Amino acid sequence: MVETAIATNDPEVVSRVVSVAKLTVPNSAAEIDAIAADYYTQLSARKAAEARAAEERIAEAGPLSLWKGSIELGGSRSTGNSRVLDVYSGLDLTRTGIRWTHKLTAHAEYQQTSGTPSTERALIAYQPQLKLGPVFYAYGLGQYEHDRFLGYQVRYTAAVGMGISAVAGPNLKIDFDAGPAFRVTDFYDMATEDRVAARGSFHLKWLPSPRLTFTEEAAVYLQKGDTTAKSSTAVETRLFGPLKARLSYDVQYESDAPEGQTDLDTTSRVSLVYSF
Repeated sequence: MVETAIATNDPEVVSRVVSVAKLTVPNSAAEIDAIAADYYTQLSARKAAEARAAEERIAEAGPLSLWKGSIELGGSRSTGNSRVLDVYSGLDLTRTGIRWTHKLTAHAEYQQTSGTPSTERALIAYQPQLKLGPVFYAYGLGQYEHDRFLGYQVRYTAAVGMGISAVAGPNLKIDFDAGPAFRVTDFYDMATEDRVAARGSFHLKWLPSPRLTFTEEAAVYLQKGDTTAKSSTAVETRLFGPLKARLSYDVQYESDAPEGQTDLDTTSRVSLVYSF
């Protein structure tokens, strides 16, 4: 019985069968334990060898290897009494090494209402992370933003800080990080502004089922005379293969919004995501 269970190469099956076998043939308990111990020793050795081989592959991989990510596309067009054209695109890439993780994000959105632009924004961000231990990490951030209707042509952000992986399970991940940031904003109607800010962010990824993913990304910048906060809440469901449908709700707050503009923008969006 035990040897048949071992042939399945499933530790859970082996554990159950070993328990039943010892109850069924108590006089052979020592022999059964010896067979099981030998299996677990071989299993541990095999897993350790696989882990070493995986680390070697990562260490030998070139800078263009190991990247994973997704491409997001969405848009809408309406005609008649209201003519609206909306186009959205996004790219998210992640490269995970032994100690370093690199994240690259690029998003762009353009909306036109009755022939007049009503939304024009773009973001490109690069964030390297250095693993300091099982829980803590250090990070850097370089970010470019453009938002015509929030009044700035370009906003550059450079930041560093420390983070903590509060939860790092296979189905739930929660990270917090914080640190100082330096921001340069080139406005349309005002002089260029340089500010030091405190930055904090929150990242959550939850897989309640194999076909469903819930994510939350939030960041806040606190600086003299201005506060910026962003949040993106999304639910993704797998359609087929690498294709997913994504429902998201984005919030952006600018306490020092230009005159005539609201300080809070929200966007609800349905889009398609291709993962690779």
